[in-house]
Amino acid sequence: MQQITANVDTSSVLERLGVGRDEELRQSNRRRRYLEKLSRVITPERPTVRLDPEHPTAHVNMEMDRPNIVITTREFDQPATGLSRDVYDMTVQEALLIHEVGHVLYTDHSAFQRTLSRVDLQYKGAYKRLWNSLEDGAIEEQLRQRFNVEDEIFVANANIMGDKARDDADTDALQSQEVDLYGAVTIGCLDLAVYDSGKFARLRDKSDNSLTMRSEVERELLEELVPILKDAVADVLTESDPVDRTEVIYDFWCEVRDRLDEADDEGQEQDEARETGDGDSGDEGGDGGQSLGDLFGDGDEGEPGEGGSSVMPIAKPDDTENADIGGGQPADRLDEEDLEEIKEELEAVADPEQESPDEKPGEEDGDTGAGSGESESDERKDDIEETRRGQLREEAREVNGADEMLGEIDQYTDVMEDLDQSGDYSGQVELAVPDDRDLDDLTRWNEAERRSRQVSQYLRQSLREERRSRRVKNQKSGRFDRSRMVNAQRGSTRVFEREEDGNEKDYDCMVVVDRSGSMGGERMELAEDAVTTLALSLEEVGVGVSVLGMLNNTGTLENAFGRDIENDRGMLLSNATGGATPLSKTLALGRERMEQKADSDNRFMIVVTDGQPDNGQQYREELNKCTFPVLGVYVDTAADDSDLFHRQVKVSSGDIEEAVTRLARQAMM
Repeated sequence: MQQITANVDTSSVLERLGVGRDEELRQSNRRRRYLEKLSRVITPERPTVRLDPEHPTAHVNMEMDRPNIVITTREFDQPATGLSRDVYDMTVQEALLIHEVGHVLYTDHSAFQRTLSRVDLQYKGAYKRLWNSLEDGAIEEQLRQRFNVEDEIFVANANIMGDKARDDADTDALQSQEVDLYGAVTIGCLDLAVYDSGKFARLRDKSDNSLTMRSEVERELLEELVPILKDAVADVLTESDPVDRTEVIYDFWCEVRDRLDEADDEGQEQDEARETGDGDSGDEGGDGGQSLGDLFGDGDEGEPGEGGSSVMPIAKPDDTENADIGGGQPADRLDEEDLEEIKEELEAVADPEQESPDEKPGEEDGDTGAGSGESESDERKDDIEETRRGQLREEAREVNGADEMLGEIDQYTDVMEDLDQSGDYSGQVELAVPDDRDLDDLTRWNEAERRSRQVSQYLRQSLREERRSRRVKNQKSGRFDRSRMVNAQRGSTRVFEREEDGNEKDYDCMVVVDRSGSMGGERMELAEDAVTTLALSLEEVGVGVSVLGMLNNTGTLENAFGRDIENDRGMLLSNATGGATPLSKTLALGRERMEQKADSDNRFMIVVTDGQPDNGQQYREELNKCTFPVLGVYVDTAADDSDLFHRQVKVSSGDIEEAVTRLARQAMM
């Protein structure tokens, strides 16, 4: 919990709001909700998002009612961009999310499965890798064209796939790396279609010994494929129909397969490489070459930098196993200018003797001197940092109702300052904001929502009766009341009636929940269910609601006025208990806060407890200061005090919900 004092820095509260104890922001429920919200802005499919520390990258499951996107929470290295950790984590997770949403929007997995069925068994792994690489390029190109996601895609690709992952210590090790034909083709697909790491140009440059072909025969076969590869990538990146695009990829695969067969005919040992094209370990011979497993690393288990990842990326999601992914809807077609630009870039990437017309930050040739490339890189990094820093603040504000929580904290800091200055509670009054948490099992929340619909109808009926206009008799003016004719003849002036508007008062309710150790177990669970149901019901009928807890001898702000109850369901239904019952200090906090709501016509407080105040005399003094009703629900207690609340009821644990509902209804009538 974050302790709130009279001089708290609210910016520090904002940074931690929605993040649990010892939890990184990238692992938090706040981030999950933010990513889920972002996904629903991009696609009408309304995906759900789950964060998984064990997943290597990302995955989308379409076997449910709506897409379920899984995003890793692991920490990625950042060799290329130098952003602050929180900004970098957010950008990479956004990129992974956007990538998977791109598959939901633009990929037709059934078309891929149809082409996969035409591939011989020993080639299926290799075809999957090739299709995944080219399809990744296609969806990311469509995403860049339709949405403002260039920065996210660039940052993730530059760091995960870029050649800057090699540091100076790896230079000697890279001098002897050799690649077989299939590995070279896949490097080309990724560099041309997804991100230019520079590896494909190095591979084709005979003067660069850091990355070479395994044999001269394979080099010649690769050169035959280069123009076919460039045409295929251009067609894939510009084909908006996912079915036609998959056929283009399959046709290119057939060209690759024929060259692999030719390499076999020349005595190259391709069989084992093809059989391990899905990432299994391959040839362990001493010829200095690399199997596909060595090239890609173990993408499901390894970390960046392991298993030959300096040559091949291992962290792009594998979407070949995503059953029924995407609806296969055609994307927007690119105009001629875009097509020409893509083709020019492909020429530059594929040809080691040309320079890219639009070199991006993170793609320089390793020159760290003060030049225009570094200046542009720094400028873009600064822009990304500033933009994402603002988004981090908005993430907290939008997803967690932070403005309402911060506004409430501001109000309570004033309250605590006043109480300190009064001398009655000098340094004694404390308030904490609980760590964010969410529910793994939504059963209780769903049940509370269901019951709240019934309770809100009951409360709404009371409000309707309260606000209904009524006829008032025995008045000195108004419309003559014929039933008062006799009284008029006798000289009475109170023979009129008039219509009076109903009570249109606004209502505010503060619920105080005792979380002392004696409330533990089933009693706490039933109390939480009742309070959550009541809070949802009051929220539904337009009554302002706030929930204060008493946990570990401290007041806890479990829900702020104006903040959606759903944002705090994890705390409201946490079963957290501990400590004693600091009722007098909590009542002082609540009283002062309620008195601040001068614009509220009608205020009341409901306290759910099983114990006695920590200081009986001090508590009664606070109760006498209250200008609003304080209503108490005693739970399974033998307490016989009749003056601890303005109105109170004693109930068993199972009757708490009925009791708090009845008290709320009475307070609003």
